[in-house]
Amino acid sequence: MPVVETVNAKYVFLDVVGYSKGRTVEAQSHIIETLNRVITEAVAASGVPKDSYLLLPTGDGVGIVLIDVMRPYDVDVRMALDVLARLAASNDTQPDRQRRFLVRIAVNENSDNLVIDVNGNRNITGLGINQAQRIMSMADGGNILVGPVVAERLSQRDTYQGKLRELKLVVKHGVTVRVCQLVDPAVPSLNSEEPAPLHDEQGEGIPEFLAVYMALLVKHNVFVRSHLAPRQAVALVPLFSMMASDIVDPLEKPGVGPVLRVPAEHRGDLPKLLEYYQQVDVWVLEAFTRFFVASQVEGPGYRSFFEGKEKSLLVSDEGRRVLLRDWPKVARAMGVE
Repeated sequence: MPVVETVNAKYVFLDVVGYSKGRTVEAQSHIIETLNRVITEAVAASGVPKDSYLLLPTGDGVGIVLIDVMRPYDVDVRMALDVLARLAASNDTQPDRQRRFLVRIAVNENSDNLVIDVNGNRNITGLGINQAQRIMSMADGGNILVGPVVAERLSQRDTYQGKLRELKLVVKHGVTVRVCQLVDPAVPSLNSEEPAPLHDEQGEGIPEFLAVYMALLVKHNVFVRSHLAPRQAVALVPLFSMMASDIVDPLEKPGVGPVLRVPAEHRGDLPKLLEYYQQVDVWVLEAFTRFFVASQVEGPGYRSFFEGKEKSLLVSDEGRRVLLRDWPKVARAMGVE
């Protein structure tokens, strides 16, 4: 049996938010090039020797592993902040929206095993790396979430007093992980808002799809209220549900990229879209509406989010309040106040 080397591993795990959504293949390649450059520069600036770190590509992200690096005490967090700052500077000079991007970051620490992989390269295995990936998946763009060992290490230092917001995340297989979010309004590249996925994963907030659907209804409230005649109202439900689906989860077609459900020729033209959906057989529309209302609107505690005769089209004051509480970014994007 080969001897397994156990090391102190500090992880800075990050990936690109919305890597493939609405981006060309060339834009995606540019993003990876920029990400690699930013990470390389941040690692070099940290002064960590080359034999004391690993860079593990993950497709649309990178795992930085620091091996037995103990000084400075917050080397991992400094590196994460440096990555955000360099990326923000790069975005500021990038005129192409498709080539601007955000990353989400998890910083974790554990005693894990250093191994040699199938290619003969050093790699790492253990709880720490698995936990880092799970924590990262709960973050929003610009967030830095830190694992329990890192949080304990930072909480004893003056620099981080008042800058650690405790969260309880339920990750894969229902495992609860106590982590902290690094918050500091004085650092413009750091997103100090609580990550939206936290609500959905913990079951404490409404699902993203329902939030976007409600926000769209509020944004277009005047149009909705002026088209509540039965034949129009039944067509509004698939119209706004398809618009919400396109925002939350665009379809991916190999070699083509995102394919929207709403007809491209009518996108942004609500009267034309309503006319398009009214052409669908009335029995199909009614069946879709019944299914949609039963599966989305009448979920646990959701009925109070809608009002009036059309229980799936008019958002109540309670619905607005919950939308603003659970999905403030979605609400702001749609102009909900």
